[in-house]
Amino acid sequence: MVTFHAEQDGLVTELSVTEGQYVAEGGAILQVEDYSRLWVEADIYPSEAELLKKDKPCR
Repeated sequence: MVTFHAEQDGLVTELSVTEGQYVAEGGAILQVEDYSRLWVEADIYPSEAELLKKDKPCR
């Protein structure tokens, strides 16, 4: 087993290889997404609009 350390934080969203598959040098093996900042488009009720604040962290 060989351990590789990521150069960035994030969540693996796509795995492009399977066990035993040959990977050429420089080939992509996975996709890592950083969800620390997101754009959200939503329909809300006017009465709920006051609950939304710019740059408010989600829970």
